[in-house]
Amino acid sequence: MKYFIALSILLITFISCGKAPQSDQVEDLKKDSLAVDTVDEIPDTTLTDSILTTDIIPEKSDMEDLSTAQLWDKYNSAKQELAKSREQNDFEQTKNHLLEAAWCAARLGRQDIEVWQYNNIGFYAIEKFKEIISYDQKMSVISSMSPGKEKVKYYNSVIADFTSNINILTEAEEYLTKAQDLDLNLLDDNLRTMRIENNIRFIKDVKKMISD
Repeated sequence: MKYFIALSILLITFISCGKAPQSDQVEDLKKDSLAVDTVDEIPDTTLTDSILTTDIIPEKSDMEDLSTAQLWDKYNSAKQELAKSREQNDFEQTKNHLLEAAWCAARLGRQDIEVWQYNNIGFYAIEKFKEIISYDQKMSVISSMSPGKEKVKYYNSVIADFTSNINILTEAEEYLTKAQDLDLNLLDDNLRTMRIENNIRFIKDVKKMISD
């Protein structure tokens, strides 16, 4: 029974992520749906008047001396490239562009924006996990099955899929924990805090199901 209680928790878990307009605010997700949000990452043009660029990133030693305008250019460029990697469903490139955006935000003193980038890495990792194991489809099958041996057998096969792909969520949790640690220093956005906590909760619920 505890397996199915844990499963029920997962079925209503509210996955969330960031959205860039106006200091990386996010839009609400439908609470009655497990469908992940389609994030429209666009540069916040209210933050800088500098022209967007896709120039090659300089070496780290050179980046230390970037001006404020140059840092915003690099940030906005990373967000543009992020949109492309999302269209290609390339998680590794998505992660790299978000890390670059986080790096720029940190040096611009915009910790609020930096936090969103780490949260979004965690969210996209969760999205990847769900896609690989056909999460939504399998959760739907389990919820529709009557109690019995067949349901237990299918449930165990789903847990096996969770286990073989748990490394994705382990990586996600590392970035979400970093986001949460940084968020503790900010008191400006309770919604952001909730998004981070919900993403972490999803991972903990999956790990609990595996351990049980």
